[in-house]
Amino acid sequence: MKNPSVVPESIQNSVVILRCREVELTAADRQELHRSEVAFGHVFRRIHRIEWKFIGRPREVELRCEIQALSGEFTAVAIEESGRGALQSVTQKILKQKRRAKTISVTRRRAAPAHRGRAA
Repeated sequence: MKNPSVVPESIQNSVVILRCREVELTAADRQELHRSEVAFGHVFRRIHRIEWKFIGRPREVELRCEIQALSGEFTAVAIEESGRGALQSVTQKILKQKRRAKTISVTRRRAAPAHRGRAA
């Protein structure tokens, strides 16, 4: 992972919404949250909004993350034993979605156009 202390420009003006229901985030959890946001900032060109929803349940935490960026909207959900585990899982899922979207975009761009109007 890149240096988490440097906040990329793509995330500096983003709106970050954090909702916690029946769960307390520790300092380490908040630090992991910041690392995730920085990781998103390195991958996305421009992020408009990041919404985190933590829901505490007996012996588990559900996390839903929604990102609205210039390149589209991305959503991931994870249920783990800890908030930090859920954060890491959701971060990996969103980064995987972004890589998949980029691969599809590049593949379409590189596809050779069909020849039109040529008689065989």
